[in-house]
Amino acid sequence: MKSNTTFTDQSDCYAVASSIQRFLSGLIDLLVFSVISIILLYLYNLIRYQEIYSFGHMMGMEYNRVLLSILNAVLFLIVNWSFFREGQTLGMRFVGTQIVMKNGFKASMITVVIRQIFYSYLGMMTFIIPPILLFAINGLLLKFHPCKRLLHDLIAGTMVIQKY
Repeated sequence: MKSNTTFTDQSDCYAVASSIQRFLSGLIDLLVFSVISIILLYLYNLIRYQEIYSFGHMMGMEYNRVLLSILNAVLFLIVNWSFFREGQTLGMRFVGTQIVMKNGFKASMITVVIRQIFYSYLGMMTFIIPPILLFAINGLLLKFHPCKRLLHDLIAGTMVIQKY
């Protein structure tokens, strides 16, 4: 899964993470944390209402959608906290990529956390940016940006590379 795009910084050569690597790492993160969050939300509703609702009914409750978004973001930060030191998430660790600054230097833990907050915040802004539009923008950036930097990368000044 090598990318054709490379850049040099302090005599080190880095390969930009491929579209497939970016997609897979995001999918792994999404699936792991969504499943955990949904299970916790089901337990919360079971304790609160003493009955199990269907997923559709449960997600029809506005506070559940907000709670699920917040729960997902908090779980993501807690579980990935140790990975952030290396500029990674659980999914990135699995596919062998990492976050660096756009100039190639190691991203600080605070930069990685801020980037992830932007990513989570953009995902929760469905009332301002429809999810399909956000997906389309990131899809175009992934296809045409020379370093495959997505919207949250551009905002945070980061990029994702293959970790060797």
